[in-house]
Amino acid sequence: MTDTVEIEKQIIEIIENSINKRTQHDLESVIAAQYQATPKKIRALIKGLVSTGKLSYTNIHGRTFIEISYSRPVRVTDHIILKPTGVKDMRQGVNDIVIELMFGDAFGTGHHPTTRLALQGIEYLKEKTTVFNNSSEKCALDIGTGSGVLAIGVVKLGFGTAVGIDIDPCACHEAKENIRINSLADKITVFNDSPESFDCQFDVVLANLRFPTIISLCRQLSDCMASNGAIVVSGIKEEEVNNVLKVYGAAGFDLEWMRIEKEWTGLVFMK
Repeated sequence: MTDTVEIEKQIIEIIENSINKRTQHDLESVIAAQYQATPKKIRALIKGLVSTGKLSYTNIHGRTFIEISYSRPVRVTDHIILKPTGVKDMRQGVNDIVIELMFGDAFGTGHHPTTRLALQGIEYLKEKTTVFNNSSEKCALDIGTGSGVLAIGVVKLGFGTAVGIDIDPCACHEAKENIRINSLADKITVFNDSPESFDCQFDVVLANLRFPTIISLCRQLSDCMASNGAIVVSGIKEEEVNNVLKVYGAAGFDLEWMRIEKEWTGLVFMK
C-alpha cells in the first residue's frame, strides 16, 4: 500500500513539475526506473488517479497526454482556492477565499502557472507590504483580464474595486460571467479596451501578459499607477527576466518579489 501511495504521489509530482506535457509512455518509463513497477501496475494507478479526478486525459493533435485535472478545487496560493462551477463538496480553511470559475474558451480555468504566480504576487502584497492598507478605498487595474481571475482575486483579498480590460470580446464576456458568479458585479467593471484609454491612477496594476507586451507597456503602466503603488506581472519566461528587470528598473520600479514555477516567472514591482 505504501508503494502504491508513493508511486501515485510521484506520478502527480512529475506531471506538476514538467515543462512539457507527459504521455502515459513517459510516465511508465520514469516510474518503472524508480520503483521497478510493471507497466500494468503503473497504468492501473494512472487510471485510478483519473477516475478520482486527480488526473485527466487530453488529446492534442492525435496524441494523448496525462495532465492534472482541474475538475476539482485546487489551492493555488496559501489562501486562494480555485473552484470550477458546479463543484459543491470541498474543504477550506477559515482564512481561505474561494474563486469560482467557469471552463471557458478565453483562458481556461485560470490554473496555468502564470495565473498562479500572479495570484501569489497579489497575496504577497497583502501579507508583506502596506499596499493593502485601507484597501477598501483602493482600485486595481487588471490588463488582459482573460477569465477575470486576477481582478476577482484582488477584490476578494480586500480591494474595494477593480477594472478589468481586454481587447478580446470573448475574454470580456467570460470575465463578466465569472465576476457575476462570484457576486462581484458591483465591484468589478470589465471593458473591451486597452490601457491607453485610461487617464486615472490605480493602486495596483495586474498584468499577466507575454514578454513583448510587458516591455512595451512599461511607460503606460507607470503613468497609470498611483504613488506607492505596485505592479504584479507574470507571463515571463526565465530567460526574459533580466530584460524585464532592466527596463522596469530604468522606469523607476523596485523589484519587491520574484518566484519561478516551471519555466515561468512572476514579479512584483513597487513604484
